[in-house]
Amino acid sequence: MYTGADIVRGRSAGVVACLFALLCAGLPLAPSVHAEGSLVYVIRLINPAGTDSTVRVSMPLPKGIGTNEIIDAGGATIRYDAGTALYCAQAEERLSHGANKEYRVVVKDIWIVPQEDLEKIRQHAAGLAEQLGQTERKEEAASIKRQIDDGLERIESRQKAFSVRAGATAVAHMDSYRKTMELMGVLIADVGALETQATGQGIEVPQKLGPPPPRRKR
Repeated sequence: MYTGADIVRGRSAGVVACLFALLCAGLPLAPSVHAEGSLVYVIRLINPAGTDSTVRVSMPLPKGIGTNEIIDAGGATIRYDAGTALYCAQAEERLSHGANKEYRVVVKDIWIVPQEDLEKIRQHAAGLAEQLGQTERKEEAASIKRQIDDGLERIESRQKAFSVRAGATAVAHMDSYRKTMELMGVLIADVGALETQATGQGIEVPQKLGPPPPRRKR
C-alpha cells in the first residue's frame, strides 16, 4: 500500500498509470531503496492489445527534479527535454496481450524545508535580538524576533500537517510547499530587518541569512 494519490493518468500505446507516493519506512521498493523523505514516481505499462505490442511512454518529472535528485531510476531512462525544460522518465517494453511492466523512479523529497535550516534561522535571530537588547533598538528587535518565531512555528506546523506521515497525499504535500516558500520569503525579510538593525548599532553580523541588499544604480 502506498500513501499518495494518482496525479497523472494518460494513454500511450496502451494504458499508462502514473502516480506519486511517499516511500514510507518499512515499504522498500527495491533492496537498494529504503529511505524516508523520498518520492516514488511509478510508471505502469499495460498492453490491452490483442497481440504482442511495444508500449512506450515518456512522462515528465516535477520541476526541480534533476539527475542529482534522482535516487533510483528503477530501470527507466532519464532524459532532459529541452522543450519543457524538465527531466523525463522514459520506458519502452514489448509486452504480450494483457501483460504489464512497472518502473519505479525514486527521487528526493525536495518539497520541504529541512528542520536544521529552520533551527539555524531561529538561533541566528535569537543571538541578534539578545545583542540588540542592550541597545536603543531593543523594543523593535524584540518585535521582529517575535515575528520570526511566529513564522517559524507556522512553517513547522504546516510541514508537520502536510507531511505524508500525517496522511497528506503527495499532491497536497507538494502544494503545501509552495505556501511554505511564501512564508519563508516573509521570514527571510524579517531576518534581514533584524540584521540591518544590528549592523546599524555596530554589531558585527559575520553570516547574514537575510536577503542581500539591493544593488545601487550607477
